[in-house]
Amino acid sequence: MVQKDESGFEVEEECMTELVKIAKNTNIPMSVANDSHVVRNLEDDFRARFIIQSLRFASDSYLAIQHESDKELYIKSEDELREALSHVMSDEDITVAIQNTYELLENCNLDYNFGTHYPKFQGLKNGETSADRLRKNGL
Repeated sequence: MVQKDESGFEVEEECMTELVKIAKNTNIPMSVANDSHVVRNLEDDFRARFIIQSLRFASDSYLAIQHESDKELYIKSEDELREALSHVMSDEDITVAIQNTYELLENCNLDYNFGTHYPKFQGLKNGETSADRLRKNGL
């Protein structure tokens, strides 16, 4: 299966247009997704991500670079995903690819432990958590 991933980066448009053509010409089914680094399309969520990116290198001299396309890296609704894909796929292809994605999901068994994701800070004081340190450092 060929996955069309929508992240909002300009360079993707040409590549993904060709990928859709290849999938159709070779009869390889397509699925779709969008890369997401934050849950909601809110400025506070993007700011928190920016701070986390900057902190993970533990350097006062490093600030993560924010790109306009970063604002597309949130979990989109199906309607938002359809809109984002409409410039490289037909409505019919989008519908089929979304259905294929649902079929993939139905065949997956994922057990994700949300408490283990970064940032992880070294040298925490006794009783201090990574969330405590993150709040202290700027959130």
